[in-house]
Amino acid sequence: MPSCHDTDSSGPPAAAQLPAELDPRDAPPLDRYCDLVLQGGVIDGLAYPSFLVELARRFHFHSVGGTSVGALAACLLAACEYRRRYGSLTGFNEGLRTLPEELAESVDGSTRLCSLFQAKPGLAPLLALGLDLIEALASDSPTREQQPVGALRRAWQIYARLRPALLRHFPPGACWGLAALLGGLAGLSLLLQRPALAAAALFLLMLGACLHSHLAPFLALARALRDWSRTRGQGLCTGMRSPGSVQSGLTEWLHEGLQKAADLPMSQPLCFKDLWTAPGGPTDPFSGDKSPRSIDVFTVASCLSHGRSYILPSVDPSARLFFKLSEWKPFFPAEVLAHLARHAEPLNWAEDPLDGLFIRRRQLLLQRFRKARSPERRELCGQLRRLRRQRAQLAQEARRCVDGQRDLRELPAGQLPLVVAARLSLSVPFLLDALPLCAFDLENSPEDMALKPLWFSDGGIVSNFPIHAFDRALPRWPTFGVLVLDESLKVSARARRSASYVPYDPRQGSNDVFIDGAQQGGAAAGSLWPFVRALYRTLTDAEDRSHLRLPDVRTRVLRIYTQRAFSSSLNLRVAPEQMWQVAVNGMRGGRNLSQAYLGELPQGEPFQLWSDHRWVRLNLLVENLRRYLAGFSAALHDEQMLPRSLMAQIEQAGLAPPLSARQDPPLWTAAQVAQLKTWVQAIADLERTMSQPALAMPDRLAPSTALKSKPRV
Repeated sequence: MPSCHDTDSSGPPAAAQLPAELDPRDAPPLDRYCDLVLQGGVIDGLAYPSFLVELARRFHFHSVGGTSVGALAACLLAACEYRRRYGSLTGFNEGLRTLPEELAESVDGSTRLCSLFQAKPGLAPLLALGLDLIEALASDSPTREQQPVGALRRAWQIYARLRPALLRHFPPGACWGLAALLGGLAGLSLLLQRPALAAAALFLLMLGACLHSHLAPFLALARALRDWSRTRGQGLCTGMRSPGSVQSGLTEWLHEGLQKAADLPMSQPLCFKDLWTAPGGPTDPFSGDKSPRSIDVFTVASCLSHGRSYILPSVDPSARLFFKLSEWKPFFPAEVLAHLARHAEPLNWAEDPLDGLFIRRRQLLLQRFRKARSPERRELCGQLRRLRRQRAQLAQEARRCVDGQRDLRELPAGQLPLVVAARLSLSVPFLLDALPLCAFDLENSPEDMALKPLWFSDGGIVSNFPIHAFDRALPRWPTFGVLVLDESLKVSARARRSASYVPYDPRQGSNDVFIDGAQQGGAAAGSLWPFVRALYRTLTDAEDRSHLRLPDVRTRVLRIYTQRAFSSSLNLRVAPEQMWQVAVNGMRGGRNLSQAYLGELPQGEPFQLWSDHRWVRLNLLVENLRRYLAGFSAALHDEQMLPRSLMAQIEQAGLAPPLSARQDPPLWTAAQVAQLKTWVQAIADLERTMSQPALAMPDRLAPSTALKSKPRV
């Protein structure tokens, strides 16, 4: 079978090639939904608006999410879908559809996209030089047809390109004192008829001038880097406008776009609860119950302090997050901060479960104190004093006020504005400041527990493509993924002629794609740069590429190809015509993906990719369940390592606490024990049924997959 692809058109793209407006008379059926996961990457996000508009012609959206710029696009899409649920397509037609044109328009000699990233005071030269470097790396990257260039020669070429910009942003200045000293020495030597000394002075003068012109800019750059390293957040931009600027910064622009798309006033930020309670949404075909979340959105942010990712909004009671209003003032508009001040609950220490930890710890220490002897009592007295001191300190921190209002707030879930969740995921390292939050260190005992700072950075650091986020055992509608890739990663000769690609045949796409240059790395002369490129791609995309090969993933992920080098996804100075080309490729990809899954192929081929995908998912589920449940009954009744089996432990849960390590562990009720036994017996029956000798499935696909336990946050 062929692959879904679209050949590139000749000539430069134009605004007329972008999607037509959505027509309310041609709306998709109310029960036709899809979920969507979008990859991160700053410039890659230019493909999303046109893609989303084309997909919206054929689908309603239920669950959407993404990382970094993918999170920004997911939030904008959710705002447009929110407005569509109230009967208006203005969000799609006047918001998403025209977004590429808005970002490509000229603003103060650059594009609107570039103007959104405004440097913090004193860091504008550093930001400009960084953009010059990224632009040089992007334009000088060797193509597939070019021979690799030696690392030293390539570094010199990049320096030669950057030197005018380096001198412009960090002028060397003049060392008039040293020049006057050497010039005076040369003149005096001539008067004293000492030509050798005069020549030496003039030589040193010229050598100093030459070295000064080359080294002084680097010294100025080093001072600027030192000053930048001492700033909080380690970013060149906050996301807000610079002092004195009349143009909106990225966060302000996003807030304005979300409010316009959702048709809400600026003082009423669009929140997750608004999406959850929107009209419409899927219903259960058996019970008729409406989904608890009409429109579901998530963003992924990387917590550098915990070394893991978080899914926002966080609803996990074991991972509570807090923030301080005073620390967020430089990062969000006043309307967003006012909303958080109204709806983010301050920490009420006296009624919070955290204070209960101190109370229970104090009771335990007092019980030990009564039974202890004299040496141990002195140690317990010290622990009680530390416990009392730490409890008072944390209570004082919770009550601290700034500008007449409580400063420490708990990060809300339903009342969290979408702009906050998107900004947390969009903290591109070194470009945008990481955002400060805080949490309690619950791994220590209460007397050592403290409120510690957390730093949240770009969601793509840990996983840039969480395609599994909405997966179920069997889906009722498709979950699409979108990857924007370098054209060098096209998987076949046919795909190389296309702007977008998704396999029609589930047997396609199972093989690995070679990364250009990786096979040359290290040993061959002049191969360092391709090796570095391959190393970077492996570090950032290894997990995503592994998912892309899986049978239940590869046929629902659209690949949109762009002409870019390894670092140009951060090239904010991309030319408008290149921005248009990426947007047009996204439009074609959205059109092809929807046609493929709905059987509306222009060639008229009589098959639907959605039917094939469901069949693959069913077969994988059955096969994985057989492997996952193997040995369940044996482990349930095994008594080799413990004096009682797990089944006996279940039956005695109402008499003896199953978890003996907990303080005051609760007993199970008879109803709870009976329910657990029913579920366990059902799993055992299923394992017994599936353990029978099985016939080989004719549609087994490679590579094999597995059921795994993964955290939800």
